[in-house]
Amino acid sequence: MIFDTRFGEEKEAAYQADRAVSLQSVQRWLVLVGGTLYCLAAMWSSFRAGDTTGMLGNYSLVLLAFTVVLFGLSFVQFVQDRAELIPILFALAFSVHLSLGLIYLPLDGGTRFALLMGLLSIYLTALSPTLLIALAAIAAAIIVALLATIFLFPLSDVAISVPAALGYLSPALLIAFVISFLADRTAREAFSYKWELSRRATTDELSGVANKMHIRVLANNEFTRARRYSEPFACLMFEIDGLRSIRETWGDHAADTIARVFAGYCVLVMRHCDSFDRLSERRFVALLPETPGPGALTLARRMVEDLGSLEVNVYGEVLHFTVSIGVTEMCHGDQTGNDLLKRAEQGLEDAIEQGREKAIYASPPQRGLDNDPQAESARVAPDAV
Repeated sequence: MIFDTRFGEEKEAAYQADRAVSLQSVQRWLVLVGGTLYCLAAMWSSFRAGDTTGMLGNYSLVLLAFTVVLFGLSFVQFVQDRAELIPILFALAFSVHLSLGLIYLPLDGGTRFALLMGLLSIYLTALSPTLLIALAAIAAAIIVALLATIFLFPLSDVAISVPAALGYLSPALLIAFVISFLADRTAREAFSYKWELSRRATTDELSGVANKMHIRVLANNEFTRARRYSEPFACLMFEIDGLRSIRETWGDHAADTIARVFAGYCVLVMRHCDSFDRLSERRFVALLPETPGPGALTLARRMVEDLGSLEVNVYGEVLHFTVSIGVTEMCHGDQTGNDLLKRAEQGLEDAIEQGREKAIYASPPQRGLDNDPQAESARVAPDAV
C-alpha cells in the first residue's frame, strides 16, 4: 500500500487522542472519589491512633483541598489536553502523605512503605493514559516518598534505608508495571482492531486512498462546511485513459502499478486539506476546499501535462499513461455534495468525448457562473493551485 508510514503516524495520534478523551471522565471521578476516601481514611486513622500533634489530620485536610482543586482543574481545557498532568500531580502530592501514614500503620517501616507505595502505584496506573505516563508518575511518587521517609521522618520504627525501601518496593512495582503494561496493551489492541475496521471500510487497499463508500461522506461534509461559511469548493474527477487495455496487454501488475503511481502523484501535488479518493478501477475524485473553479481548472491542466510525460517502469518496460479530468465548482443551485460529483462526472464525460487527455470545466447551471473559467485563470490566487 501507499503511505503506510502516514497511516502509522495517524493511528498513533488517533490512539493518544482517543485514550485522552476516554480517560477525562474516569480520571476526574477517580481523583475526586479516591482522593476524598483516602483523606478521610487518613484522618480517621490519625484520630484512632491518638495523634496529639494533629500533623496527619491537618495534612489530610490540605490534601483534601488539593483533591477538590485538581477535580476542578480537570474541567480546564489546558489540563484536558494534557492528561498526563493529573497522575503526576497526584503522585507528587500523595507520596508525601503516604510517608506520613507510615507512622500509624501497625507494621514495621519497610512493610508499611511497600504496602502504601504499592497501593499508590496501582492507583496511579488507573489514572494514567499510557504505560509511559504510569511509569513516570510511579517514579515521581517513589522519589518523593523516599526523600520524605528517609529525611523528614527519621523515627526509629519508620526510617528505612534506600536499598531496603527498594527491596520492599520490588513486588509492588512489579505488580504496578504488569497492570500498566496489560492495560496499555489491551487498550492498544482494542483500538487497533477498531482502527483497522474503520480503515478497511474507508480505504482502497490498492492505492491507499479513500474508497467510494467514503467519498460521498467527505463530499457532503465539505459541501456543508463550504456552504455554511460561503467559501468556494471545487471538485475534480479523473479517469486513467486506456487502463483496461494496459491490463489486457501488460497484465494486472502493470495496471495496478499505474494506479498506485497516479494516486501517489495526486496525493503529493495536492494540499493537506484536500481529499483524494478512488471511485472505481479507472476513476478517482479530488475534493478541493476553498478553491474556486478557475484555480481547480489550472491545477487539472497542470496534472494532465505532468502525467502525460510521466514514465512508469514495469518489468523493465517503460509505460506511459494519460488522464482525462472533469472540473467543476459549487454553485447556489447545488443541494448536496452529490450534485457536485455528478457535474464533475459530466465534465469528465465531455473530456472523454473530446479525445481524452484533457481537463474540461463543467459550468454550474447558475447565472453569474456561466463565464468560461479559462478567461479568469489569470486571477487565480497562487495557493489555489
